[in-house]
Amino acid sequence: MHNLLSLLIFIPAIGAGLIGVSLAFPMSKYQRDQLSRWIALVASAISCVIGIYLWFAYDGNAEGKIQFLERGIWIPSLNIEYFVGVDGISVSLVILSTLISLVATIASMPWWAGRTSITIRRTPTSRW
Repeated sequence: MHNLLSLLIFIPAIGAGLIGVSLAFPMSKYQRDQLSRWIALVASAISCVIGIYLWFAYDGNAEGKIQFLERGIWIPSLNIEYFVGVDGISVSLVILSTLISLVATIASMPWWAGRTSITIRRTPTSRW
């Protein structure tokens, strides 16, 4: 499990790509919306599970050390590298962002009981 941060970065991008690919298939707007929501839910749930695993696997006793390092050279002639890792604050922000993503995705689902439809109406005093 050395590529957890790369998975965490690229799984939402893969989900967005799948949603983009779904535009090529003929289906109604409702079906496309539902498919997009389910793809987003699965991608954010996988990201959340990886984030929770990172949280528990992080060694808090290694003070000042970056963990889960990943490094790859992209363009050697320009010295461009892909280099990611997390420290104590970063791993907290990773779990926070994955949880917020999952909660927001669940809140966008039409079957969620707490969801209310908000309509914006133009009033005589508003100027757009």
